[in-house]
Amino acid sequence: MGRWLDGILDIVYPRACAGCGAWDETLCAACASELTGALRRVESGAPYLMNIAPDGTTYPAFPVWAIAEYRGTVAQVIVHWKNTHDRRLDQIMAGIFERACAELVRGSAPEAETPLSPVASLSPVALGNDPAELVVLPVPSQGSRRRDGRFVTGVLARVAARAVGGRYLDVLRMTPERGLLGRLMAFWREKRRGAIGQTGVRARASKADLVYSRRDLSASRVLLIDDVLTSGATLAGAARAIAQAGGSVVGAVVFATTAHP
Repeated sequence: MGRWLDGILDIVYPRACAGCGAWDETLCAACASELTGALRRVESGAPYLMNIAPDGTTYPAFPVWAIAEYRGTVAQVIVHWKNTHDRRLDQIMAGIFERACAELVRGSAPEAETPLSPVASLSPVALGNDPAELVVLPVPSQGSRRRDGRFVTGVLARVAARAVGGRYLDVLRMTPERGLLGRLMAFWREKRRGAIGQTGVRARASKADLVYSRRDLSASRVLLIDDVLTSGATLAGAARAIAQAGGSVVGAVVFATTAHP
């Protein structure tokens, strides 16, 4: 039924490549090749994920891997994907992401310096030999995205969980920013909020500050999933919420990262 309906919709609304606009393509081979690089360590380019040690040196709160750099064709595809409900594109992007996440299990994900990250002191995320449950969480998104099928981090997190052998959960939410109740809840969470790690830098005041977990995550190791890494504020907010719920973030995987100087 789904394929039959897709075929009808393709007649009514002709399909074009999300990257270059090529006719009758969801994502052409040339554009897809721009999104299929190996995982790279990128956390050093995210200032809100950096902790400060007593001696003044900085170190990341947890490792972050990315497939591609957010520019050109990659940016065009991701923007298109986030703004349309396209099940075929969901499948293609999920397949690319799942294959990349499988590198973590195989142990082929980089431990050392990469072109986007000079950090060389962290090991890959420990996915096995730990009694704590591994759960894979998408960063929160607007409720409207869930309702209209554009919850792309959820699409990515589901396949990531399958690739790494973890359990997918969608438990992170954002407190409403508007109205008296929203402001009171935000104030209460701000009072309870702590920094990432022992000496972490607090993330900037933004939507990331309003993240909370709907369930207890005690004794859980968490792998966070996001579509694009910029400053790291969103991941930092999610990590704070996870820590407040009793869990610990062991790493994050994103589809793309913005370029950093």
